[in-house]
Amino acid sequence: MTTRRAFGGIAAGLAAGAILGAGEMASAKRAMAAAATKPPVPKAKIQPPQLPVRLDGRKVEPRDLTRHAAEPLRYVVSPDTFRDDELQVFRRAEAANEYVADVQRRFPRTDAASRTLSAPTRTEGPTLTEGPKPNGDVGVMATKGYWGDVAGYVHLFEHSQYRGAKWDFRVDWGTQRDFRSVFCILWACSNISDKVSSVDTNVAYLDGNIPHIPYTILFEHIELKGQQLWLYNSIGNGAEAPGLYPDLGILGWNDVASSMRYY
Repeated sequence: MTTRRAFGGIAAGLAAGAILGAGEMASAKRAMAAAATKPPVPKAKIQPPQLPVRLDGRKVEPRDLTRHAAEPLRYVVSPDTFRDDELQVFRRAEAANEYVADVQRRFPRTDAASRTLSAPTRTEGPTLTEGPKPNGDVGVMATKGYWGDVAGYVHLFEHSQYRGAKWDFRVDWGTQRDFRSVFCILWACSNISDKVSSVDTNVAYLDGNIPHIPYTILFEHIELKGQQLWLYNSIGNGAEAPGLYPDLGILGWNDVASSMRYY
């Protein structure tokens, strides 16, 4: 083989390698571009509840709530829900506040001075509701409810009936604004957004003289945005008890919640 041929072979090999390298780079660029333009995984949607619904006091079909998906609907379950087998949903904050104020009057925390966080075992199903708001909203403050300091815990579960992964939150950790980044250790965090299917919440006012029941509030989106699910911490007969919610799918909220605070 002559020197010219040898160099010619090397040049040809380098040219072929350059072509292959350029092809690989082009493929990589196309893959990156496709990844950049690929639509994100769609956000879990709130489904129609599996029980009768009243929207602003008027009976509607549960599926009709999907027409208001862009509105910050308030899903309100009170002790009335289990008596009447109906879910109250409100579009306007004022209407929800009026209803909840009435619930607060009819179902206060009785014998408040003797109550503690070690409450008796629940004997009926859980309830959830929303309390009145000053100036349209409650200031977001860690460990603060509407009426004062709250304490306790919230257990969130991956599946219904308290199965699957379990995520424990102490109330004094404060508002959880983004479920995509919780339980962080250095740079590693857990993502539980759109994964909550059942809840065990036990939250109470520290001041035993406050005659009201606090709430744990789940939000559809991060940063406390979107539709809201108010989890009532009592069975509604005046006795504090852990709020047991074995299946959020009944309320249409399976795998939906993305942030949480206390009221």
